[in-house]
Order: sequence, then structure tokens, then C-alpha cells
Amino acid sequence: MKAVEAPEVPLPGGQLWPLSIAAYRALGEAGLIPKNTELLYGFVYRKMSKSPLHLSLVTRLLPLLQSAIPAGYVLRSEQPITCDDSEPEPDVSVVKGAEK
Repeated sequence: MKAVEAPEVPLPGGQLWPLSIAAYRALGEAGLIPKNTELLYGFVYRKMSKSPLHLSLVTRLLPLLQSAIPAGYVLRSEQPITCDDSEPEPDVSVVKGAEK
């Protein structure tokens, strides 16, 4: 049987139910949410694929940012950031604190 693709937008008359970060992680660990997704404002979104140009720009940007970051901050690449209702995975982030 062929898998059915989820619609990009909710079906007319359908309701969206926001997820907590804990529920998103649990569903992901159970294999019920595809790996190429992220939680934004309580809703699961499919991540876009990255073009070769995108990857090249991020690769070039990282060393430039690394040399400009002040003490007390860390440069991260493609790592999740946990917020109240989101867990995005930005290409590049500068985060206050120490490397964990």
C-alpha cells in the first residue's frame, strides 16, 4: 500500500492541535513524525531541502562568524534551539553560554 502524503495546509474545516516540545520529541522517538521536520510555535513543519549554494554559503559563513564572536557565546550550526513552544534547527546560531 502506498503511503499518503500529508497536506501542506490543513484540510478545510480541519483543526490544528499544537504540540508541546515533549509531545513532539515523543512522537519523533516513536517514529510517528518524519525526521526532516521541526517544531515551530507548537506546529510541525517539514524542513526545506538545502541546495549546494545554501550549503556553500553556510560553510563560508561559519569561520567568519567564529572569529567575531565575543567571549561567553558559542557558534552552533544546525543544532536545535529549545524555546517555550518551538525547537527550530537554524543553519547558524550564536548562543549565549558555554559549549555543552
